[in-house]
Amino acid sequence: MAVTNPNRIVLDILQPDSLQEGAEKINDSFDFYDQKLTSQEDLQTSIWNYITLVETEVGENERQLMQHEERITNAEGTLTTTTATANVAKQKADANAVTLANLTRRPLYTIRSDKDENGIFRRIEYRRSVDGILVRSTVLSEPDDEGRYTKRTVRVLGDDGKYYEYIRTLRYDADGDFEREDP
Repeated sequence: MAVTNPNRIVLDILQPDSLQEGAEKINDSFDFYDQKLTSQEDLQTSIWNYITLVETEVGENERQLMQHEERITNAEGTLTTTTATANVAKQKADANAVTLANLTRRPLYTIRSDKDENGIFRRIEYRRSVDGILVRSTVLSEPDDEGRYTKRTVRVLGDDGKYYEYIRTLRYDADGDFEREDP
């Protein structure tokens, strides 16, 4: 900020009725001056000191403002990139979910195997008709003394394309009839 006529600027800022009133306003406004302004020369020196101080503060404020604007611009760019990445990831996840849902809902066929002497199939598989992929299997094991199976292992194809397995304990009543299945 280049200043050619400091009297005009100070008079415009402070709007005094006279030069003496301007000097008094400066004296009243700024406690950092040790002496009262008494002459035109003191007033001009004070004005130039004030203008230098203002220019320094304005320059620092402009520098800080530019830094903040740069940070905002960078943050907006990062937000745009992150949003775009999230949208792409969501689209892929949605497409994968639809694909897996469609594949697992297609008709299944059943394969029974490993028949024991009592006519019970120990292994049952459920496969998709379209591609033969195993969707679920059940295996009976650990028969007791009377030939009743006490353990059932289930393997299931998850939505993420991985197989998950869980084991159940089979319980029978006093007559030997199946009663319940415990985890």
